[in-house]
Amino acid sequence: MPDQHMYRVRAASTGWPGAPGLNTFYFLEDATIEAVHATAALDVATRVHAALTGMRDYFKTGWTCEINPDVDLINSDNGELLEALIVDPPAAITGNGGGTGGPQASCICTSLLTSDIVDGRRVRGRDFFGPLALLADPDGTPTDLELAAFQLSMEGLLGGTLTQVPLVVWSRPRGASTGHPTGLGGSAHIVSAVLTKDSFAVLRSRRA
Repeated sequence: MPDQHMYRVRAASTGWPGAPGLNTFYFLEDATIEAVHATAALDVATRVHAALTGMRDYFKTGWTCEINPDVDLINSDNGELLEALIVDPPAAITGNGGGTGGPQASCICTSLLTSDIVDGRRVRGRDFFGPLALLADPDGTPTDLELAAFQLSMEGLLGGTLTQVPLVVWSRPRGASTGHPTGLGGSAHIVSAVLTKDSFAVLRSRRA
């Protein structure tokens, strides 16, 4: 498989115990638009900013997220940095869900689905978003409005002004193993759909 290049966008959140948090998103470069790397970098950073803005009502007041203006172009095979691009920093996003937070480790989990298989396994990714404002159905699951907001926001990442720069899951390179004595290179896989789970995920590293 020829080398694939990806844009990497990072978003860091602060304003909560255990901060900062980090979400990283990857988008596939299209070789036909190599001359407009700066345009593609701005497009994907803008899409990430719009997605997180769509979630802001479900983060507690005090939560702040900033999109890193450094958008990197990397080689999916080995993670090598190919080009460092800088975009105009999008405005900081602030939580709008009130001052009471839910359990510190609880997050919304969105699965990134692809139709690809690597080494006999489906390629899927996951994004975790939190800590969250104190909102839940009586059964302890996320509210319908909350689920809809995260689902719609993540679906917005699947398209943009440059639809040929799609959201991808990065299957990272692996070291040598019994099945692959020389290791296995990384690869990028286009996200075909997203699925927001009707349950809270727990990230143990966020426990106070």
